[in-house]
Amino acid sequence: MAKHSELWLLPIFGPSGATKSKTIKIVLDEILAKRADRTMVPVRYLKVDGATKTTRQLQVRLLETLSSAEAAELAKGRYYSEPKANARLRDLARKDRTTLIVLDEAHAMLKETTIDRMAAGLKSLLNHGVFSIVLIGTDELRPLFRHSELRSRTEMPLDFSSPGRPTMASCVNLFQFAEKFCAALYDEGVIDSPFRPTSTISHCAVLYDITGGVLGQIIRHFRRALQYAFAQNLRTLDWTSIQFAYSSWATLDGVSSHQDPFIEGPKASTVTVVRKISDEMKSHASR
Repeated sequence: MAKHSELWLLPIFGPSGATKSKTIKIVLDEILAKRADRTMVPVRYLKVDGATKTTRQLQVRLLETLSSAEAAELAKGRYYSEPKANARLRDLARKDRTTLIVLDEAHAMLKETTIDRMAAGLKSLLNHGVFSIVLIGTDELRPLFRHSELRSRTEMPLDFSSPGRPTMASCVNLFQFAEKFCAALYDEGVIDSPFRPTSTISHCAVLYDITGGVLGQIIRHFRRALQYAFAQNLRTLDWTSIQFAYSSWATLDGVSSHQDPFIEGPKASTVTVVRKISDEMKSHASR
């Protein structure tokens, strides 16, 4: 059994669409695939919601994740002991050799409860040696993992936030991802003709501005663009459909038209960085 002093909490936060959940699921799949003993379940995944308002409700959800019939009893029983519930969770977790729980959409727990209450609940799981915890959510998580109850047990957070002002590194990362994603769409037969979203400096700058440098926003906007194209009986991806996708998203998200790079053009700062990347690539190619 792990000592409570050895357990930790790892926050992973960033905006919606930043690929937080996708990234952690890939990692979890790799961990489970490498198990020498298939009876082991070293890590479990739980997507929480706003209905999880108390430590007791979180314990119920965790029991459900461990496939325990005791979850219903804990939810409805008259007598409740937080330490005893944690002890039962610990016993079940050790049976499957589970030492880590991933709580996705963890910010949802804060919508109907206080940060103090949820911080105390998470600390009790750590202190009773149940398992280490990965918290995934939006920036709303920041006050939780900075709480005095958890600060000493919290590892260095993984920040998936937008890089903000474009840099060479953030632009190159985004553009390479966009190219690979579009190539995969063509290779898999989703679209009938290739699409190069970074073929011009202007297109690169617009791509960065509509995504804010967040990789997951590429998937979000391009998926909506494909839905629009398919509705027109087209199996293509182009800038017309992407503009429609972005504009519809911006309207729903309350983004004003003067911030729309399709209307006002890309930001000068973005164009400057993209042009610098282009010049460096040309200089390197001519050597």
